[in-house]
Amino acid sequence: VGKGIVLGVPEVHDTTSSKVAAAFGTGVVGNNAGPNLANLSVQDMESKLQQKFHKKSMGAARAARAPHTARALLEENRQLIAEKRERRALQRKTSREEFDKLVVHDQMSIAGEKAREQDRRHAHRELAEQYKEEISGHKQTKCSAYEAKRVGGSEIQYFPFVEGETIDQDRKAKNMTMREEMQAFLREQKQEHPPRMDQLLTDVKGVPIKYPVEPVTARAVRGHAAPLPAASALDAALGPDDAGLRPGSAQLSTHMSRHPRFLTRATEHMSRRLQDQHVRQALQHKVLETKAEIEALAKEKQREQVQWEEGMLVNDAHRQDKDQARTAELKRNAEYLRVQMEDRKKTREENKQALRCEAAGYWGPEEKPAKSTDATRGHVVDLIKQMEVDQHRRHQDRGQRLAQEKQINANCMVQLSEERKRELEKQLQHREVLTTTWASQQKIKQVMSTLERRR
Repeated sequence: VGKGIVLGVPEVHDTTSSKVAAAFGTGVVGNNAGPNLANLSVQDMESKLQQKFHKKSMGAARAARAPHTARALLEENRQLIAEKRERRALQRKTSREEFDKLVVHDQMSIAGEKAREQDRRHAHRELAEQYKEEISGHKQTKCSAYEAKRVGGSEIQYFPFVEGETIDQDRKAKNMTMREEMQAFLREQKQEHPPRMDQLLTDVKGVPIKYPVEPVTARAVRGHAAPLPAASALDAALGPDDAGLRPGSAQLSTHMSRHPRFLTRATEHMSRRLQDQHVRQALQHKVLETKAEIEALAKEKQREQVQWEEGMLVNDAHRQDKDQARTAELKRNAEYLRVQMEDRKKTREENKQALRCEAAGYWGPEEKPAKSTDATRGHVVDLIKQMEVDQHRRHQDRGQRLAQEKQINANCMVQLSEERKRELEKQLQHREVLTTTWASQQKIKQVMSTLERRR
């Protein structure tokens, strides 16, 4: 019989049987139904049913829908079995739907993982191809550079003596650095201390001055007019509106009483338009300067070449001296090591001969005084006694543990037997209750059938 199936008459829903039992006066409640119904006769049952069991109680019994017969009980059990099967089918259907949902979700997740993995592999493949292309390009570049170097290697001539050129390059680099530092310092100095703004320069900045404005004592040049006097030149330079700026005017300042020296001509120059001797002289002078510069540069290069050769000779001499000194030092060191090795060898031989000359003595351990064995024997006896005590304790503990286990096993066996007896008593009592209930149901059925026939 499956779970949830009612066996016999239920105690909770069996209201009709309880009412009938109360009507019969048997005092039967639930599983405590006694054998009083068996002592009643059919007439007594009919009389009690006619007195107490009327239509209202029959309607209530029908409304309760509790099984009163074996067939009704069988139908109730079949209905419960059908409901249970329906519930199981519904659960299987629900579980199948859940399983389908889980399968679909897993398939979607697996598809997404596959797509992501495919994208990742594609990206890795593209990255690998890019790396391969870059590596091949780098190798090709190196090969082409090596090939160009190998092809042009025949044209290269090796010249080992490049110390002078290196020194020149270092000097040029240092000069360039010093020049840049000086220019930076001058720029900073100009920013920190700007040039002085003279009021005189500011005043005469917008006034045009024509040369000469100061009388110049010089010889007259052939074919040229005499220079204008200072007053006429100043009058020609100044206009009618600049009357206050003429010499002798009361409006002139003290520093303008005489003309500035830096605005006068120092020497007289010939006119380029009529005579070109100064041009020839300038060209000749420039040629002589250039020739002198070229000769100085050639002398400087020759001097540097001589210095370089002398430096090479000095370097060779220093290198040779160092090599000779190093060779001599190595020889002295080797000689010293050889003497030291011979001394050590001689010392070892002397020590060995000295040891061989000595007489061999006693090489065993030193003699020790004899010790008493009483203390040792006492310790041995104490240890033996202690071992016996420990062994006795172990045996005693083992016996106690075995006795406890036996007692526990005996108690368990007694408890199991008591539980088995109680279980048998329960089964017998349940069987007796079922038998009594079945008999009462049969009697009730007979009484009901008798009443139906009489009606």
